[in-house]
Amino acid sequence: MFAKKKFLVFMVLVMALSIGSLVQAEEVEIPSGKLPILVTSAGQSPDDNMIRVLATRLGLEVKHDPLITVDELGDIKTILFAIGGSAKGLGEAGIDIRDEEQRIKEILDRMDELKEEEPGEYLVVGFHIGGEGRRGDLSQRSIDAVSPRVDLLVVWEEGNQDGLFTRIAEENGIPLIILEFVRDTQNVLAEMFAEYIEN
Repeated sequence: MFAKKKFLVFMVLVMALSIGSLVQAEEVEIPSGKLPILVTSAGQSPDDNMIRVLATRLGLEVKHDPLITVDELGDIKTILFAIGGSAKGLGEAGIDIRDEEQRIKEILDRMDELKEEEPGEYLVVGFHIGGEGRRGDLSQRSIDAVSPRVDLLVVWEEGNQDGLFTRIAEENGIPLIILEFVRDTQNVLAEMFAEYIEN
C-alpha cells in the first residue's frame, strides 16, 4: 500500500434534495508519489502547464508531455493528469477527442497492469483546476475518461459546484481533495513528494 499523509481540506458535500451544500473539513490521505513524474493532459487544455510550473517550483524534476503515448512512458512511476478539454488545444495537436480518449485509456490500462505487478510503486492523480471554464461537453469526455480511474482526485471547488467530482469519488472509492484556491495545488504536490523536496 502507498504511504499515506493526512491533508486537511474542505470537502463539498452535495445534499440529495438540493437544499444547498454543506462545507465540512475532513482528512484525506494523500499517497506518496515516486519519481520519475510525468505531467500530461487529458483533453489538451493548457492546465498541465500550471501543474508543471507548480511542481518545478518545489524543485521537482518532471517530464512534461501533453501528448505522450503509452509506448513512451518508460520508467514513469507517477502520472499527474490535468483534466480539461480544449477544442483549440486538440486542434493545435492535430487530434480529436476520440484520439485523446484512446490515448488516455491506453495509458491508464498500462498503469493498472503495472500496479498489479508492483503494488505501491505506481500512482495516477487527476487534477481539475480549470474551474467552471473546464466543465463543457468536451471537458466532460475527458473527465469521464480519467476521473473514475485515478488514485486521487484534486479539484478546484469552482469546478465542482454541481458535485460532479464528489459523486465520481464516492461511486469509485477515490480520495477527493477540493481546493479553495488553485495555488493550493502546490501544497498537495509538496505533501505527495515530500521525501524528494529539500527543506
